[in-house]
Amino acid sequence: MKGLRIFCLMAALLTISSAVKAECRLSIPATTIEAGSSQSISIDLENTEGVTAFQFCIKFPNGFSVNSMTNEDEETVPAITLSERKKSKHSITMQQQEDGSYKIVVLSTSNQVFSGNSGAIINISVTPSATVQNGIYEILMSEIAICPITDGVIGETIKQEDFTATITINNKSQSNEVHASLSLGTEELEAGSISPLYINLTNNIEITAAQLNIMLPQGINIVETTNEDGDNVPNVSLTERKKSKHNVTARQQEDGSYTIAALSTTNQPFTGNDGALIKLNVSISATMTGTQEILLSNIVLVPLVEGKPGISITQEPVTAQISISNSGGGTISGDNTLTVNRSTVYHNEPAYIGIEMKNNKAICAIQFNIKLPQGVNIVKEYNEDDEFAPVIELTSRKKSSHELSFKEKEGNEYFVMAYSLSNATFKDNSGEIVRLKVQAEENLPEGEYGIVLSNVIMTTSDEEKIEQEAYSGTIDVSSKTGIEETGGDSNITIKSTEGGIAIYGTANNDIISVYDVDGKCIAERLCKSGNSAINTERTRNIIVTVSRNGKVIFTRKFLKTK
Repeated sequence: MKGLRIFCLMAALLTISSAVKAECRLSIPATTIEAGSSQSISIDLENTEGVTAFQFCIKFPNGFSVNSMTNEDEETVPAITLSERKKSKHSITMQQQEDGSYKIVVLSTSNQVFSGNSGAIINISVTPSATVQNGIYEILMSEIAICPITDGVIGETIKQEDFTATITINNKSQSNEVHASLSLGTEELEAGSISPLYINLTNNIEITAAQLNIMLPQGINIVETTNEDGDNVPNVSLTERKKSKHNVTARQQEDGSYTIAALSTTNQPFTGNDGALIKLNVSISATMTGTQEILLSNIVLVPLVEGKPGISITQEPVTAQISISNSGGGTISGDNTLTVNRSTVYHNEPAYIGIEMKNNKAICAIQFNIKLPQGVNIVKEYNEDDEFAPVIELTSRKKSSHELSFKEKEGNEYFVMAYSLSNATFKDNSGEIVRLKVQAEENLPEGEYGIVLSNVIMTTSDEEKIEQEAYSGTIDVSSKTGIEETGGDSNITIKSTEGGIAIYGTANNDIISVYDVDGKCIAERLCKSGNSAINTERTRNIIVTVSRNGKVIFTRKFLKTK
C-alpha cells in the first residue's frame, strides 16, 4: 500500500504540461563497462531551477542485469539509489515492468529541492553478462517527467522527450571489432524459372545459430520439397558453411512471410566468415519483371563465447532489392484475347509496340496494365491538346466515340483504358487495337525482353466482362536500323510497303520467300516477270530471298522498316 500511495502522490504532483523546458533535464553520461563485472551507471540531472520530484522508465539491453541489494528494512531490492544530492525527505520507489524496464519515481512529501544544479542524481548498479560482445549498446529512457519548484511553489511539469543513451562494453575475450549480420545474396533472378535465392552471413566472430523472417514479393514463392518423413516442407537448406549438427527449419506465417531458423544442438559454429549460409529454392512468376523488394526482419544471431552461446545479436530489418529479368515467351489462348505483337525497339529512334485484340464477340471497352522492361520508355510528344504526354493511342479499329485514357504507375507500368460512352464496338475481329511509341535507352543491351500485360478485361456491348490471365510477351531490343544487303542480283530491288514487301526486277517463275530471324518461312510467292508484291504481317526483322531455277539469287535483311 505504501508504494501505491507514493505513485498516486507522484501522479498528483506531476501535472501534465505540453511545454518542453530545456532548463531541467535527465541524461546518462557515456560509460565503458567490462563484460562480466559490476559497475554503477549514473543518471544525471541538470537544472537551472529547483527540482523536487521526477520520474522515468529505463530499459537496459539484453545481457544486462540490475544488481540487488538489501535496504534498511532488510528487503532485497534493485540496487538503484539516490546520490548525495537528495535531501532527507526524498524517497525513491521502483517497479519492474512486463517488458523488463524499470519505472522509477523520486519525490519529497515536503517539497524539498535537490542540492546542486548538475551531476548524478541516481546510481544504478548493473552487470553485463560475460558473454556480451564488444560494442556499443543502447539504453532507452522514456516517460520522463520533472517537477520544478520556485519559492516553495510547484511549477508546471516538464515533459522530456524519450531518448537513447549509449554504453560501451569491453569484452576481453573478444576482438576489438565485432561484426555479424545477414544480408540477401542474390541480385538477379529469371522470370518463369525456379532459382536459388541466398541469404549471406558476414561475421568476424563465431556464430552458432541464426533466425530471421523473410517476406517475398507477390509472384515469388518458396517451392516445396518432400523430406525424409514424407512431409511437404519449404525447400530451404544450409550451404557448405554448416557443420554436421546444424539443421534448418522454415515455417510460413499468416502474413505470408517465412520464419527460418538455423542452429546446432551441440553449439557448433558455422564455418567461414563470409558468403551464403541459407539457400531458398524459389519459383518466379513468368509475368514478373524489373526491381523487386525483399524484407528481412526479426534477425537474431547467436554468437559463441568460449564455446558457449552468448547474448543474442539483434539486427535491424533489411530491405534488399533484386532484379527480375524477363525475356518474354509467354502464350495466351482463347477466343477473346489481348496480346503484345512481337516488335523491335531501337536505341537510336522511336518504334511502335502494338497491342493486338482478337475477338469473336462484340467488344466495346478494354482495360489492361502494361509493364515495360526497365530501359524501354514510352516517347513523350505534344498531343492535340498541346499536352506533353506519353504516346499511347488507339488504332483505326476504334469508332468515333471511343476514347482512350491512361495513368502512369510505379516501375515503368501504365494502366490503359479504352471505352465508348455509347457502347460502340471496335471494328474487325483481329489486329492492333492500341499502340505505344517507345525507344530503348542507349545502355540497354540488345536482346529479347518481356513485356507484361495484366489486369486485362474486355467488355462486350451487353456488359459481359471477359477477364484474361496475365502473360509476358516478347519484344526485341536492337541498335541496328535500315536494310542490310547480303548479296544477289543487282537488278532486283525491294522496299517495304503497307502490309508487305514490294519486289522489282523479278523474272517469271521466280520464288519470293520471307523468313523470320530464326529461319522460319512465314510467307512465299511465285512471281511473274516484272514487279511483284507479297503480303506479310511482319516488315521488320525478316529475311527476304528470291530464288530462280532452284538457286537463291538475291537476299536482303529488313532490320527496320523505313
